[in-house]
Amino acid sequence: MSNAKDATLVNISRTGALLRVHSPARVGSDGPIVITQNHTTIRIEATVVRSGMAPLSGRGDEGEWHAGIKFVAPPPAEITQLLRRIMAIR
Repeated sequence: MSNAKDATLVNISRTGALLRVHSPARVGSDGPIVITQNHTTIRIEATVVRSGMAPLSGRGDEGEWHAGIKFVAPPPAEITQLLRRIMAIR
């Protein structure tokens, strides 16, 4: 995922995530995703599987870009544990 910038995590699972991004993501692009939670940082290789504008409720034509990513390989056990903690917070 070249030219990736900061993104906001919308939703996450063991196999992928939905990110709020600043501009459209190129479907099929791949690269590392870095997630930081409570001073712990993990890096997971991922591929963009979808990208599109999500409408904002009650704001007419306004929206925000979302990118759906799929983790390239299932994360190791310690990363899965961290992902479970992140999912519990959301």
